Amino acid sequence: AGAVADSVYGGHFEVRNDDADTTITNGIGVYVINSSVTGAITNRWDIYAGSTNAKNYFAGTVGIGVLTPTLALEVAGRGKFSAGLLLTTGSQIEQSGATTGSVLNSLTNTGGTTYLGLDNSTGSVFGIGLPYATVLGNGNTNPLVFMTNGAARMTILGTNGNVGIG
Repeated sequence: AGAVADSVYGGHFEVRNDDADTTITNGIGVYVINSSVTGAITNRWDIYAGSTNAKNYFAGTVGIGVLTPTLALEVAGRGKFSAGLLLTTGSQIEQSGATTGSVLNSLTNTGGTTYLGLDNSTGSVFGIGLPYATVLGNGNTNPLVFMTNGAARMTILGTNGNVGIG
């Protein structure tokens, strides 16, 4: 029979300061320097976990392109989720814009684009002219349908704006 190991580490790094009179400004457990190379590097990964069964754990906050993240995950720039974004019960999507600016969310496929947004202080982003208007709509002639219990209850036709209820 083989031995049983509780935990095995490929590398274990620790930042310690056992001197009460010493202050460490930046305690960095692992620092990967941007190496200077002469030749080409086809694929470069500063940190790479090759196992599809691997779990990665980060305590605290993680920033991608953010030096001092304030949330569990903070990303500077756009993100892409190839398998979708799953929100658990009680979760919410929150977006905030500038004090007087607009906030816009859009969903797009080959059939067109649907918008949900809050216009700016002059009402100029959606071309409606109503300051801070909440906007739900699309940028094409597709109908806008309101549903409850799996059935269409109200339809606004995109071609002429006619409204059908029931």
